Amino acid sequence: MIRIRVQPVKMRERNNLILLLGIAALTSCQSAGQTDDVFTRQQRDASTFSVRITGHREKRSFGQVLGGANYVFEAKNVAAPDWKKFLVVASDDPEPIAEKNIGIGGEKIGYVFKNKKFAVTTDAAKNWSIWDVTQMPSLNSDRSCIIENVSISTNGQGKMELRCGVSSRMLSTTDFGVRWND
Repeated sequence: MIRIRVQPVKMRERNNLILLLGIAALTSCQSAGQTDDVFTRQQRDASTFSVRITGHREKRSFGQVLGGANYVFEAKNVAAPDWKKFLVVASDDPEPIAEKNIGIGGEKIGYVFKNKKFAVTTDAAKNWSIWDVTQMPSLNSDRSCIIENVSISTNGQGKMELRCGVSSRMLSTTDFGVRWND
């Protein structure tokens, strides 16, 4: 049998220990939600602009077992020197970015999507229209709906396939995805 003898802790040592634990807890909590490392990236290029999505793992907070991911959407017009962030999508699960998540339709048209968010440019990435699944009145109460696939033709007509739980729904557009209809 092993005996452990516990020594009384002096008040000053106890206060120092509490202070150290408090600093450690605050430091780890501050990093929650911030991005850590890049784990996936996809990029598409047209002659007039480029679009990329970068997946960053979240830093884990104190005691957090699983971390999510933040997907940063950026674009660069050939006339601009730097990449410009236009959307960030948070996710509970870090997943690779699929090639289908970025579409280029000519010299001025491009679109991206992830989870519930869709964005389209019709002016070579100078401006972006951002759309969310929850903007559809018929879908805003169903939190399970996510965008599965999008296809848009050069005339602006397109389809969006949604997965809502175990069922799927199809939306359509005539303006490159600025607005979607049931």
